[in-house]
Amino acid sequence: MSKKARKRPPAAPEPGRYVVVPRQREFIDPELVWFALWCRANRDRQAAEALGQAGIVTYRPLEARRVLGRRGQPTVVERSPVGRYVFAGLEPGCHFRAIRRALEPPERPRLSFTLVDENGAYSLSVRPYAPEAPHARLMATEAGPVTVPAGLLQAYADAVTLWGSSVGPTGFVPGQRVRVLDGPFEGLGALVEAAGDSRVRGLVEMFGRLTSVAFEPEQLEAA
Repeated sequence: MSKKARKRPPAAPEPGRYVVVPRQREFIDPELVWFALWCRANRDRQAAEALGQAGIVTYRPLEARRVLGRRGQPTVVERSPVGRYVFAGLEPGCHFRAIRRALEPPERPRLSFTLVDENGAYSLSVRPYAPEAPHARLMATEAGPVTVPAGLLQAYADAVTLWGSSVGPTGFVPGQRVRVLDGPFEGLGALVEAAGDSRVRGLVEMFGRLTSVAFEPEQLEAA
């Protein structure tokens, strides 16, 4: 008797594609001293909020990504391009301990229990409290906490938001909505993925998915 073939698990879906599009510029105050922080996994937002509540200026890198939504419609989401980094700015002369204090988890009261037996005797016990680790910590070397020049951080922030992106030789920029004028995709809309010196690569929705297609610049027009 032949053995039944084992069922293979379904193939994993292909990773979703996205296009980075311009978003509002992030201003890095050049008068502040900027410190780099390393966050716990998925805690960069909480770290930035804790610092903000303490009155400390923060920069959390976020880029705008256009993706294909659940219903097949393009939508824009904000995601961190570097994951677990946050930057905190302090006035010159302000000690970096202010950042550490802002990131300390709030105090929690110790829990106590009273046990009473049938004879009326009692005992008191206290449950030990293990403090939660902070959302982030200062990155440091033997010389002390790592600082980032404001100008360098501003240049990085501008690259993340695509601020000041110029139109390329083809006349199109990544993230731009266009319409196909000629060829097998005539009449369809597309999203510019990359614009080189002579050709434009755009994302065209086909069968519920975004497919990358190369076009000549004259085949496209702004939507």
